[in-house]
Amino acid sequence: MELCDQYLHDYIKLSPTANDFFKFKEYEHLRHIQPNYFSEKYEDKLIDLGKKYLGILKKKEVKTKYDKLLERDLTYDTKYSKFKIFEYMPLNPKSNFFFNIVSTIKGDFYFRMENTNDIKIYIERLKKLDSITETVIEKFRQGIKKKVTMYEKNLKLLVQTFIDILKNKHYEFKKNISGKKLFNEAIDKYYVKNINKILIFLISEYYPHCSKKLGICQYPGGKEYYRSIVKSRTMDCATPENLFELGKFELKKYQTLRKKLVGKNEKSFLKKIKKDYTNKQKMKKLNDLTDILYKNIDNYFHKNLKRSEIYKIKAAPPETNSTAYYYPSDYNREKKGTFYINFKKDFDFNELLTLSLHEGLPGHHYQMERSIKDKNLPDYLKYFDNDSYIEGWGLYSENLFDYTDKGEYYYSLNYQILRSSRLILDTGIHYYGWSYDNCVEFIKKNISSTKYNEIIRYISIPGQALTYKVGEQTFLFLRDEYLKAYPGKIKDFHELIIELGPLPLDILIQEFKKKYI
Repeated sequence: MELCDQYLHDYIKLSPTANDFFKFKEYEHLRHIQPNYFSEKYEDKLIDLGKKYLGILKKKEVKTKYDKLLERDLTYDTKYSKFKIFEYMPLNPKSNFFFNIVSTIKGDFYFRMENTNDIKIYIERLKKLDSITETVIEKFRQGIKKKVTMYEKNLKLLVQTFIDILKNKHYEFKKNISGKKLFNEAIDKYYVKNINKILIFLISEYYPHCSKKLGICQYPGGKEYYRSIVKSRTMDCATPENLFELGKFELKKYQTLRKKLVGKNEKSFLKKIKKDYTNKQKMKKLNDLTDILYKNIDNYFHKNLKRSEIYKIKAAPPETNSTAYYYPSDYNREKKGTFYINFKKDFDFNELLTLSLHEGLPGHHYQMERSIKDKNLPDYLKYFDNDSYIEGWGLYSENLFDYTDKGEYYYSLNYQILRSSRLILDTGIHYYGWSYDNCVEFIKKNISSTKYNEIIRYISIPGQALTYKVGEQTFLFLRDEYLKAYPGKIKDFHELIIELGPLPLDILIQEFKKKYI
């Protein structure tokens, strides 16, 4: 067993909810335990576990690629632990423990409510919410004292989302199985009660102290913290400065291509390509695209998935503001990977192809299904995958199709412009101290849609928006290098990338060169 998998098993003992993905039988007796992720006690245990394995790694004379992976992850985790910024903002509108509970109740996550015993186990987890809520509120209070508080617009969205969950009863369990009534009573007693408690605190006590500025550079040590985030999420050589410049270069490139496509009058072009369809017709189109893209796999890969392994398509839950996202299969693939789509008012029919390539085939679903099935990859890598590989692959996959429809190609370019802009916006917010108005002005000028809700995402999850372009550029660079040595062998290149698995980009590049040089 690789050392990283030994770490994984120790991690599951500390955080048994991780076993919802694996369903390892040896940890089934811990299934009812809900750790308090926000407590200092949990944080200290996690840090101690990391230090233990870093100590083991230090003594190893020869390290495998997976040793290097674990060492990199744990080293950055240790660095992060000295920055307390997000410790004082334990919830946000995009990454939220309480939103995840709603998704679990609906059956969208890995924990499955199939019988009375499952319900009893999950009720035991819900009982932990009283102490978790107390910890969350205390962390927010510590943030007030330290003057490290949430940005005002983020707080408003967080509050509104909680209100919507309560008002529309999104938390209600509707599956008709024995114990349903008991479960809904427990949800009211533990979940609804604690959401109300958090809401009262946020509105009456926290709101007067919320920040009028966005970005972690406003907090003590924020710039240093962001530099570490940039390296951790992308590559060790990356800096906010060079990613900002990369964003400008890529933005100009794709704006030029879009201008060439639309000609002198973009409004006239948009009228020609506009297609008004009902949500039902859009869903049918998505299913039709799945069939097309499934056959398209054979043009780029030696291996395909079984027809039965293709993802499900579902409407995105109301509490999410994302246009589309993917949630992968579990370890034993008892729960299918799911492509979630949100048909909002500004959603265009022409977007469906690019989104399907990114989220489905050959993007997230294809890559993750291959990784989960691969017995040569350690289990650690199937759980703690790398954002820049995952999102980079999704963006790279948008290129693996011959666009013939002008409307679909236009939106493909639009998404490239959006991902290029993310490099500028993320670094602008968290490193250069941009205001909300700066961001809005930039979006109005450079992105051909009202993507203002994206700003909240960048504020909430620093660095995540950088991973798309950095990952894609890495794959494009490796592809060009490979094809110079092996002309026409694009299928071999893709198979090699998939078989290496979702490694951090630095390690991926090293291992890639070992394979083909």
